[in-house]
Amino acid sequence: MLGILRNRRQTYKCALARFVFSLETGIPKLCYGRLDFLGTGDHPLNDLRLEYENLMLIQTTLSLEDASRLASELAREKRLQLGDVAIQLKGNFNHIAVGRYVPSRQRYAQIRPEWPSVLFEFRLDGDSVGNPPHEPQVKLNLPFYPSGNEATAEFCQLESADYPQTQILFILPDFRARIRAMKLLEGRLGVSVEAREENLENLRAKFYVESDGKRFRSDDLALENGASEFSYDGDLKLAIVHILSAVHGDDIDNRSFSPYGDQARWSEGVLIETSELRVKELIRAGEGPRVEFKSSLPPDEHRFLDSVIAFANTNGGTVLIGVGDNGEVLGIKEKTEDIHMTITNWVSEKCDPPPQISLGEVELDGKRVIVLDISQGADKPYQDIDKGFFVRRGASNRQAKRSEIDAMFRDHQVSRYA
Repeated sequence: MLGILRNRRQTYKCALARFVFSLETGIPKLCYGRLDFLGTGDHPLNDLRLEYENLMLIQTTLSLEDASRLASELAREKRLQLGDVAIQLKGNFNHIAVGRYVPSRQRYAQIRPEWPSVLFEFRLDGDSVGNPPHEPQVKLNLPFYPSGNEATAEFCQLESADYPQTQILFILPDFRARIRAMKLLEGRLGVSVEAREENLENLRAKFYVESDGKRFRSDDLALENGASEFSYDGDLKLAIVHILSAVHGDDIDNRSFSPYGDQARWSEGVLIETSELRVKELIRAGEGPRVEFKSSLPPDEHRFLDSVIAFANTNGGTVLIGVGDNGEVLGIKEKTEDIHMTITNWVSEKCDPPPQISLGEVELDGKRVIVLDISQGADKPYQDIDKGFFVRRGASNRQAKRSEIDAMFRDHQVSRYA
């Protein structure tokens, strides 16, 4: 990590440190911490110190020298010094995840970096680990948090209030460039790129596509106006794009997408033009573990959300609205915008947590079909807040058993840091 900091001394301005300490024993114990290194064009946030009866939240800006010193003291002395707070820790930099690369806008360990980043984790153990209090955090002139977990998640900008594994996370962004979007078009794969500290002419795109048993690989493609495209034949199975530096030859950022494989790999920043060919293939194959037909959008949201929840809790899937149980294309009569709004509202209001979905439309034989893709969830288990938990078994949905719900909770705790 220190080597990266030295190499990026002209890139980084400072580091924003956010730490949460438990005060239940009278001695501060670390619950969670993160250091985000900021670029020269970023604006640091104001220093904060929010001290409740049994929880303390600290936000402060560190110089690069002080941030490097903090990392060195953690590695060598297991000591954390943050202003007047000095504690001895037990733990180590995680040898598995040291220098873990995370593409831009992709989730890892409850965070989603805006730029491609290298992450370093100092994992705590033993009696130096603090636990956020369960009770509400309330004090005059300070923000009201319903629990210590909620305070930790909001203050440290984590994606959920699930209790994070106690750690100090160092986030070192690569501000040269990032992928704004990967575009899936009929027979074409596109990418748009945003450059910050690198010239667009010094970047190259490389595409890889698997389609109908064939593999397509692009050359090193230059960007035109920050974008590039690559053509392929057949029905898309896997698409990957990387952005590389033509000067140094290293990989800067990437995106991947697989509509038929592991839908948990679906990324933020992937724009899908729904393929007529893909929908025809789904109809031909019929309903099954990952496909559901709906002749229309049912008036009762729960008759629809059981499939959304079941797919999210199992392996992901696709709902085709406007297709009968026998595969007959019936089409929809309602306005596409109305259906999209209805589904989006149902998912956001009735699903906890709301699973990741994408909506599209195709026209088959002059009839419109709505395509709803549901990703396999990263935050299982999902539930309909009125009807409970569902899983997909074969071509039908059923209520999840207690053992299945417990297993999803356990797997979720492990997968967040795998």
